[in-house]
Amino acid sequence: MQIEMKLDSNARQMERVEQKMDAILALFRGDEGQVGAIEDRCAHRRMKLSCGRVVGGRLVCPYHGWAYAIDGKGESPAN
Repeated sequence: MQIEMKLDSNARQMERVEQKMDAILALFRGDEGQVGAIEDRCAHRRMKLSCGRVVGGRLVCPYHGWAYAIDGKGESPAN
């Protein structure tokens, strides 16, 4: 399996990536520069996470504000 990745060295840049297995990923960097690669769909309403922004090392969905860590664990904004 090959993945084409483009990730800016600036810690806040994210890109959409298409894998040979038709999975689309959102890439982002955490606060300490670690790379997160998670499915490009919010678990809440399926919004594209790649349209969101990185806040506090977490990728935040632009629709309802769910936040995802680099390991893919999501958290509701109500938490």
